[in-house]
Amino acid sequence: MATTGEPVTGPWQAETIFTGGDEYFRGLEQDISRARHTIDLAFYIFSFDALGNKILAALQEASARGVRVRIIVDGIGSPQWHASTLKQLAHSGIEARIYHPSPWRFSLKALTRVNRLLERFFHLWRKINTRDHRKSCVIDNEIAWIGSFNLVQYHMQRYMDNRAWRDTGVRVCGGQVKMITAIFDYIWCRRYPGAGPLSPLPHLSVGSVVRTNVSIRLRRLFAHELYHNIMFASRRVWATNAYFVPVSRLQLSLIRAAKKGVDVRLILPAMSDVIFTPWIARFYYRILLISGVRIFEYQPSILHAKTLLFDGFAYVGSSNLNHRSLLHDLELDIVCRQDASIKTLEQQFLIDQFLSVEITLDKLNRGRWWEKILGRVLLVLKSWM
Repeated sequence: MATTGEPVTGPWQAETIFTGGDEYFRGLEQDISRARHTIDLAFYIFSFDALGNKILAALQEASARGVRVRIIVDGIGSPQWHASTLKQLAHSGIEARIYHPSPWRFSLKALTRVNRLLERFFHLWRKINTRDHRKSCVIDNEIAWIGSFNLVQYHMQRYMDNRAWRDTGVRVCGGQVKMITAIFDYIWCRRYPGAGPLSPLPHLSVGSVVRTNVSIRLRRLFAHELYHNIMFASRRVWATNAYFVPVSRLQLSLIRAAKKGVDVRLILPAMSDVIFTPWIARFYYRILLISGVRIFEYQPSILHAKTLLFDGFAYVGSSNLNHRSLLHDLELDIVCRQDASIKTLEQQFLIDQFLSVEITLDKLNRGRWWEKILGRVLLVLKSWM
Protein backbone atom coordinates (compact mmCIF):
# COMPACT_ATOMS: atom_id res chain seq x y z
CA MET A 1 0.00 0.00 0.00
CA ALA A 2 1.33 3.42 -0.89
CA THR A 3 2.00 5.99 1.80
CA THR A 4 1.08 9.50 0.92
CA GLY A 5 3.01 11.73 3.35
CA GLU A 6 3.30 15.32 2.23
CA PRO A 7 1.76 16.40 -1.07
CA VAL A 8 4.04 15.85 -4.06
CA THR A 9 3.85 18.83 -6.39
CA GLY A 10 7.13 18.60 -8.29
CA PRO A 11 7.41 17.71 -11.97
CA TRP A 12 7.35 14.19 -13.37
CA GLN A 13 10.72 12.62 -14.09
CA ALA A 14 9.48 11.73 -17.58
CA GLU A 15 6.41 12.52 -19.68
CA THR A 16 5.49 11.01 -23.04
CA ILE A 17 2.36 12.21 -24.86
CA PHE A 18 0.39 9.86 -27.15
CA THR A 19 -2.27 11.10 -29.57
CA GLY A 20 -3.04 7.75 -31.21
CA GLY A 21 -4.29 4.50 -29.73
CA ASP A 22 -1.95 2.20 -31.68
CA GLU A 23 1.20 3.65 -30.13
CA TYR A 24 -0.43 4.12 -26.73
CA PHE A 25 -1.56 0.52 -26.31
CA ARG A 26 1.61 -0.90 -27.84
CA GLY A 27 3.60 0.90 -25.17
CA LEU A 28 1.18 -0.09 -22.41
CA GLU A 29 1.40 -3.76 -23.41
CA GLN A 30 5.20 -3.58 -23.37
CA ASP A 31 5.24 -2.09 -19.88
CA ILE A 32 2.82 -4.75 -18.65
CA SER A 33 5.13 -7.43 -20.05
CA ARG A 34 8.03 -5.92 -18.07
CA ALA A 35 6.15 -5.51 -14.78
CA ARG A 36 7.97 -7.03 -11.81
CA HIS A 37 5.72 -6.48 -8.79
CA THR A 38 2.32 -4.80 -9.26
CA ILE A 39 -0.19 -3.70 -11.90
CA ASP A 40 -3.21 -1.61 -10.89
CA LEU A 41 -5.60 -0.96 -13.76
CA ALA A 42 -8.83 1.09 -13.74
CA PHE A 43 -10.85 1.58 -16.94
CA TYR A 44 -14.40 2.79 -17.46
CA ILE A 45 -14.66 0.52 -20.51
CA PHE A 46 -12.76 -2.78 -20.67
CA SER A 47 -14.19 -4.55 -23.68
CA PHE A 48 -13.59 -8.17 -24.62
CA ASP A 49 -12.69 -7.28 -28.21
CA ALA A 50 -9.39 -7.68 -30.05
CA LEU A 51 -7.63 -5.02 -27.96
CA GLY A 52 -9.20 -5.92 -24.62
CA ASN A 53 -8.41 -9.62 -25.02
CA LYS A 54 -4.82 -8.80 -25.97
CA ILE A 55 -4.29 -6.66 -22.88
CA LEU A 56 -6.07 -9.24 -20.72
CA ALA A 57 -3.72 -11.96 -22.00
CA ALA A 58 -0.74 -9.76 -21.08
CA LEU A 59 -2.19 -9.26 -17.59
CA GLN A 60 -2.69 -13.00 -17.16
CA GLU A 61 0.91 -13.64 -18.21
CA ALA A 62 2.07 -11.07 -15.67
CA SER A 63 0.02 -12.71 -12.95
CA ALA A 64 1.46 -16.11 -13.88
CA ARG A 65 5.00 -14.83 -13.25
CA GLY A 66 4.08 -13.54 -9.80
CA VAL A 67 2.95 -9.96 -10.44
CA ARG A 68 0.00 -8.80 -8.32
CA VAL A 69 -2.69 -7.64 -10.76
CA ARG A 70 -5.77 -5.66 -9.69
CA ILE A 71 -8.49 -4.42 -12.05
CA ILE A 72 -11.44 -2.06 -11.52
CA VAL A 73 -14.01 -1.61 -14.28
CA ASP A 74 -17.26 0.35 -14.26
CA GLY A 75 -20.56 -1.51 -14.11
CA ILE A 76 -22.21 0.64 -16.81
CA GLY A 77 -19.17 1.24 -18.99
CA SER A 78 -18.23 -2.45 -19.03
CA PRO A 79 -21.54 -4.35 -19.16
CA GLN A 80 -19.80 -7.54 -20.35
CA TRP A 81 -18.25 -7.91 -16.92
CA HIS A 82 -20.19 -9.79 -14.25
CA ALA A 83 -19.62 -12.11 -11.27
CA SER A 84 -18.56 -15.06 -13.40
CA THR A 85 -15.93 -12.89 -15.10
CA LEU A 86 -14.40 -12.05 -11.72
CA LYS A 87 -14.32 -15.74 -10.78
CA GLN A 88 -12.60 -16.68 -14.04
CA LEU A 89 -9.96 -13.99 -13.51
CA ALA A 90 -9.46 -15.14 -9.93
CA HIS A 91 -8.40 -18.55 -11.30
CA SER A 92 -5.63 -16.66 -13.13
CA GLY A 93 -4.60 -14.96 -9.90
CA ILE A 94 -6.09 -11.60 -10.95
CA GLU A 95 -8.18 -9.63 -8.46
CA ALA A 96 -10.96 -7.69 -10.19
CA ARG A 97 -13.84 -5.53 -9.01
CA ILE A 98 -16.86 -3.95 -10.74
CA TYR A 99 -17.62 -0.41 -9.62
CA HIS A 100 -21.36 -0.02 -8.95
CA PRO A 101 -22.39 -3.12 -10.93
CA SER A 102 -25.72 -3.09 -12.72
CA PRO A 103 -28.40 -4.31 -10.29
CA TRP A 104 -30.40 -5.91 -13.07
CA ARG A 105 -27.90 -8.79 -13.27
CA PHE A 106 -29.69 -11.42 -11.21
CA SER A 107 -30.51 -15.10 -11.44
CA LEU A 108 -33.95 -16.60 -12.12
CA LYS A 109 -34.04 -17.69 -8.50
CA ALA A 110 -33.88 -14.03 -7.47
CA LEU A 111 -37.08 -13.32 -9.38
CA THR A 112 -39.05 -14.87 -6.50
CA ARG A 113 -37.41 -12.60 -3.94
CA VAL A 114 -39.32 -9.35 -4.11
CA ASN A 115 -37.34 -7.72 -1.32
CA ARG A 116 -34.08 -8.46 -3.16
CA LEU A 117 -35.44 -6.91 -6.34
CA LEU A 118 -36.50 -3.79 -4.46
CA GLU A 119 -33.08 -3.56 -2.84
CA ARG A 120 -31.40 -3.70 -6.23
CA PHE A 121 -33.79 -1.13 -7.66
CA PHE A 122 -32.97 1.40 -4.92
CA HIS A 123 -29.27 0.60 -5.27
CA LEU A 124 -29.57 1.50 -8.96
CA TRP A 125 -31.44 4.72 -8.17
CA ARG A 126 -28.72 5.82 -5.74
CA LYS A 127 -25.63 4.75 -7.65
CA ILE A 128 -26.29 4.78 -11.39
CA ASN A 129 -25.35 8.43 -11.78
CA THR A 130 -21.97 7.96 -10.07
CA ARG A 131 -19.52 6.08 -12.26
CA ASP A 132 -15.80 5.27 -12.23
CA HIS A 133 -14.74 7.12 -15.37
CA ARG A 134 -10.96 6.76 -14.89
CA LYS A 135 -8.62 5.36 -17.53
CA SER A 136 -5.35 4.47 -15.84
CA CYS A 137 -2.74 1.78 -15.35
CA VAL A 138 0.03 1.95 -12.74
CA ILE A 139 2.95 -0.45 -13.03
CA ASP A 140 5.37 -1.24 -10.18
CA ASN A 141 4.43 2.03 -8.48
CA GLU A 142 6.85 3.73 -10.91
CA ILE A 143 5.05 4.13 -14.26
CA ALA A 144 1.54 5.45 -14.88
CA TRP A 145 -0.52 5.50 -18.07
CA ILE A 146 -3.27 8.14 -17.90
CA GLY A 147 -5.64 9.59 -20.48
CA SER A 148 -8.95 9.24 -22.24
CA PHE A 149 -8.27 5.92 -23.97
CA ASN A 150 -10.64 3.13 -22.93
CA LEU A 151 -9.68 -0.50 -23.41
CA VAL A 152 -11.69 -0.86 -26.59
CA GLN A 153 -10.52 -1.20 -30.18
CA TYR A 154 -12.41 1.94 -31.32
CA HIS A 155 -9.29 3.93 -30.44
CA MET A 156 -6.95 2.08 -32.81
CA GLN A 157 -6.40 2.59 -36.53
CA ARG A 158 -5.23 -1.01 -36.72
CA TYR A 159 -8.83 -2.12 -36.22
CA MET A 160 -10.87 0.93 -37.23
CA ASP A 161 -8.74 2.54 -39.97
CA ASN A 162 -9.73 6.21 -40.46
CA ARG A 163 -12.77 5.76 -38.19
CA ALA A 164 -10.55 5.43 -35.10
CA TRP A 165 -11.48 7.84 -32.31
CA ARG A 166 -9.14 10.78 -31.60
CA ASP A 167 -7.76 10.50 -28.08
CA THR A 168 -4.83 11.64 -25.97
CA GLY A 169 -2.90 9.88 -23.24
CA VAL A 170 0.38 10.21 -21.39
CA ARG A 171 2.96 7.91 -19.83
CA VAL A 172 4.63 9.39 -16.76
CA CYS A 173 7.37 8.22 -14.40
CA GLY A 174 8.54 9.47 -11.02
CA GLY A 175 7.85 9.44 -7.31
CA GLN A 176 4.49 11.13 -7.86
CA VAL A 177 3.15 7.88 -9.33
CA LYS A 178 2.78 6.71 -5.73
CA MET A 179 -0.05 9.21 -5.37
CA ILE A 180 -1.96 7.49 -8.19
CA THR A 181 -1.43 4.13 -6.48
CA ALA A 182 -2.72 5.63 -3.23
CA ILE A 183 -5.87 6.79 -5.04
CA PHE A 184 -6.38 3.29 -6.45
CA ASP A 185 -5.87 1.78 -2.96
CA TYR A 186 -8.35 4.22 -1.44
CA ILE A 187 -11.11 3.25 -3.89
CA TRP A 188 -10.21 -0.45 -3.84
CA CYS A 189 -10.30 -0.78 -0.05
CA ARG A 190 -13.25 1.50 0.73
CA ARG A 191 -15.63 0.47 -2.05
CA TYR A 192 -15.19 -3.29 -1.78
CA PRO A 193 -15.68 -4.88 1.67
CA GLY A 194 -12.97 -7.38 2.50
CA ALA A 195 -10.62 -6.12 -0.21
CA GLY A 196 -8.03 -5.16 2.40
CA PRO A 197 -7.32 -2.74 5.26
CA LEU A 198 -8.66 0.75 4.80
CA SER A 199 -6.29 3.01 2.90
CA PRO A 200 -5.94 6.70 3.89
CA LEU A 201 -7.25 9.41 1.61
CA PRO A 202 -4.37 10.72 -0.54
CA HIS A 203 -3.12 14.09 0.67
CA LEU A 204 -3.38 16.28 -2.43
CA SER A 205 -3.39 20.06 -2.61
CA VAL A 206 -3.66 22.88 -5.12
CA GLY A 207 -0.76 22.67 -7.56
CA SER A 208 -0.41 18.90 -7.30
CA VAL A 209 0.57 17.13 -10.51
CA VAL A 210 -2.17 14.57 -9.77
CA ARG A 211 -5.81 15.70 -9.92
CA THR A 212 -8.64 13.47 -8.70
CA ASN A 213 -12.07 13.76 -7.09
CA VAL A 214 -12.38 10.72 -4.84
CA SER A 215 -13.75 12.87 -2.01
CA ILE A 216 -16.01 15.90 -1.79
CA ARG A 217 -13.05 18.01 -0.60
CA LEU A 218 -10.88 17.03 -3.55
CA ARG A 219 -13.75 17.44 -6.00
CA ARG A 220 -14.30 21.02 -4.82
CA LEU A 221 -10.59 21.75 -4.58
CA PHE A 222 -9.73 20.80 -8.14
CA ALA A 223 -12.91 22.25 -9.62
CA HIS A 224 -11.98 25.58 -8.02
CA GLU A 225 -8.43 25.22 -9.34
CA LEU A 226 -9.79 24.62 -12.85
CA TYR A 227 -11.90 27.79 -12.75
CA HIS A 228 -8.98 29.77 -11.31
CA ASN A 229 -6.55 28.57 -14.00
CA ILE A 230 -9.00 29.53 -16.75
CA MET A 231 -9.80 33.00 -15.40
CA PHE A 232 -6.20 33.88 -14.56
CA ALA A 233 -4.53 32.53 -17.71
CA SER A 234 -2.54 35.32 -19.34
CA ARG A 235 -2.14 34.01 -22.90
CA ARG A 236 -4.33 31.04 -23.76
CA VAL A 237 -6.86 28.41 -22.77
CA TRP A 238 -7.01 25.72 -25.45
CA ALA A 239 -9.44 22.93 -24.63
CA THR A 240 -10.08 19.71 -26.53
CA ASN A 241 -13.05 17.89 -25.06
CA ALA A 242 -15.51 15.16 -25.94
CA TYR A 243 -18.62 16.09 -23.92
CA PHE A 244 -19.13 19.81 -23.46
CA VAL A 245 -22.07 20.47 -21.14
CA PRO A 246 -20.56 23.05 -18.76
CA VAL A 247 -21.78 24.01 -15.34
CA SER A 248 -22.49 27.74 -14.95
CA ARG A 249 -19.23 28.56 -13.18
CA LEU A 250 -17.14 26.88 -15.89
CA GLN A 251 -19.01 28.74 -18.61
CA LEU A 252 -18.53 32.03 -16.76
CA SER A 253 -14.80 31.34 -16.35
CA LEU A 254 -14.37 30.84 -20.10
CA ILE A 255 -16.34 34.02 -20.83
CA ARG A 256 -14.30 36.12 -18.40
CA ALA A 257 -11.02 34.84 -19.79
CA ALA A 258 -12.05 35.60 -23.38
CA LYS A 259 -13.34 39.08 -22.51
CA LYS A 260 -10.01 40.08 -21.01
CA GLY A 261 -8.19 39.09 -24.22
CA VAL A 262 -7.05 35.53 -23.48
CA ASP A 263 -6.96 33.25 -26.55
CA VAL A 264 -9.76 30.84 -25.62
CA ARG A 265 -10.40 28.04 -28.11
CA LEU A 266 -12.55 24.93 -27.83
CA ILE A 267 -12.27 21.90 -30.12
CA LEU A 268 -15.40 19.80 -29.68
CA PRO A 269 -16.87 16.84 -31.59
CA ALA A 270 -19.08 17.30 -34.62
CA MET A 271 -20.23 13.71 -34.04
CA SER A 272 -20.26 11.73 -30.82
CA ASP A 273 -20.81 8.21 -29.55
CA VAL A 274 -23.60 9.85 -27.52
CA ILE A 275 -25.42 11.15 -30.59
CA PHE A 276 -27.27 14.07 -28.97
CA THR A 277 -24.28 15.49 -27.01
CA PRO A 278 -23.28 17.93 -29.80
CA TRP A 279 -26.87 19.17 -30.02
CA ILE A 280 -26.84 20.06 -26.31
CA ALA A 281 -23.34 21.54 -26.50
CA ARG A 282 -24.45 23.94 -29.26
CA PHE A 283 -26.95 25.47 -26.85
CA TYR A 284 -23.96 27.02 -25.03
CA TYR A 285 -22.15 28.25 -28.16
CA ARG A 286 -23.91 31.58 -28.70
CA ILE A 287 -22.93 33.35 -25.48
CA LEU A 288 -19.39 31.96 -25.75
CA LEU A 289 -19.00 33.17 -29.33
CA ILE A 290 -20.35 36.61 -28.46
CA SER A 291 -17.78 36.79 -25.65
CA GLY A 292 -14.87 36.02 -27.99
CA VAL A 293 -14.40 32.28 -27.48
CA ARG A 294 -13.48 30.46 -30.70
CA ILE A 295 -15.21 27.10 -31.20
CA PHE A 296 -14.26 24.36 -33.64
CA GLU A 297 -16.01 21.06 -34.40
CA TYR A 298 -13.74 18.13 -35.27
CA GLN A 299 -14.75 16.40 -38.52
CA PRO A 300 -12.77 13.22 -39.40
CA SER A 301 -14.05 10.88 -36.68
CA ILE A 302 -15.32 10.83 -33.10
CA LEU A 303 -13.30 13.17 -30.88
CA HIS A 304 -12.85 11.64 -27.42
CA ALA A 305 -9.74 13.48 -26.13
CA LYS A 306 -9.77 15.52 -22.92
CA THR A 307 -6.92 18.02 -22.68
CA LEU A 308 -6.54 21.59 -21.46
CA LEU A 309 -3.58 23.75 -22.49
CA PHE A 310 -2.83 26.82 -20.40
CA ASP A 311 0.13 29.21 -20.62
CA GLY A 312 2.91 26.80 -19.70
CA PHE A 313 1.23 23.62 -18.49
CA ALA A 314 -1.54 21.22 -19.46
CA TYR A 315 -4.11 18.82 -18.04
CA VAL A 316 -4.37 15.36 -19.59
CA GLY A 317 -6.79 12.73 -18.33
CA SER A 318 -10.34 11.47 -18.20
CA SER A 319 -12.28 14.60 -17.16
CA ASN A 320 -14.81 16.16 -19.50
CA LEU A 321 -16.09 19.74 -19.31
CA ASN A 322 -19.51 18.56 -18.22
CA HIS A 323 -21.70 17.98 -15.20
CA ARG A 324 -20.75 14.32 -14.88
CA SER A 325 -17.03 14.93 -14.46
CA LEU A 326 -17.41 17.97 -12.24
CA LEU A 327 -20.23 16.71 -10.02
CA HIS A 328 -20.60 12.93 -10.19
CA ASP A 329 -18.01 10.61 -11.71
CA LEU A 330 -14.61 9.53 -10.43
CA GLU A 331 -11.92 11.06 -12.65
CA LEU A 332 -8.14 11.15 -12.85
CA ASP A 333 -6.03 13.79 -14.58
CA ILE A 334 -2.41 14.80 -14.38
CA VAL A 335 -0.52 18.04 -14.96
CA CYS A 336 2.19 18.06 -17.64
CA ARG A 337 4.82 20.80 -17.63
CA GLN A 338 7.77 19.53 -19.68
CA ASP A 339 8.54 21.56 -22.79
CA ALA A 340 8.35 18.50 -25.09
CA SER A 341 4.90 17.60 -23.76
CA ILE A 342 3.55 21.12 -24.18
CA LYS A 343 4.95 21.32 -27.71
CA THR A 344 3.38 17.98 -28.68
CA LEU A 345 -0.01 19.04 -27.28
CA GLU A 346 0.22 22.41 -29.05
CA GLN A 347 1.01 20.75 -32.38
CA GLN A 348 -1.81 18.23 -32.00
CA PHE A 349 -4.26 20.99 -31.09
CA LEU A 350 -3.38 22.90 -34.26
CA ILE A 351 -3.71 19.72 -36.35
CA ASP A 352 -7.13 19.05 -34.83
CA GLN A 353 -8.12 22.66 -35.43
CA PHE A 354 -7.12 22.36 -39.10
CA LEU A 355 -9.30 19.24 -39.37
CA SER A 356 -12.24 21.06 -37.79
CA VAL A 357 -14.85 23.54 -38.94
CA GLU A 358 -14.90 26.83 -37.06
CA ILE A 359 -18.35 27.68 -35.76
CA THR A 360 -19.52 31.27 -36.20
CA LEU A 361 -22.75 32.94 -35.20
CA ASP A 362 -23.87 32.81 -38.82
CA LYS A 363 -23.26 29.05 -39.06
CA LEU A 364 -24.94 28.57 -35.71
CA ASN A 365 -28.04 30.43 -36.93
CA ARG A 366 -28.16 28.25 -40.04
CA GLY A 367 -28.12 25.01 -38.02
CA ARG A 368 -30.89 22.44 -38.38
CA TRP A 369 -33.99 23.57 -36.52
CA TRP A 370 -34.87 20.14 -35.14
CA GLU A 371 -31.42 19.73 -33.58
CA LYS A 372 -31.84 23.10 -31.84
CA ILE A 373 -35.22 22.06 -30.44
CA LEU A 374 -34.00 18.63 -29.31
CA GLY A 375 -30.91 20.21 -27.77
CA ARG A 376 -33.05 22.51 -25.65
CA VAL A 377 -35.41 19.71 -24.65
CA LEU A 378 -32.52 17.42 -23.68
CA LEU A 379 -31.04 20.10 -21.43
CA VAL A 380 -33.20 18.65 -18.67
CA LEU A 381 -30.75 15.71 -18.68
CA LYS A 382 -27.64 17.88 -18.34
CA SER A 383 -26.88 16.73 -14.79
CA TRP A 384 -26.68 13.17 -16.16
CA MET A 385 -24.22 14.16 -18.88
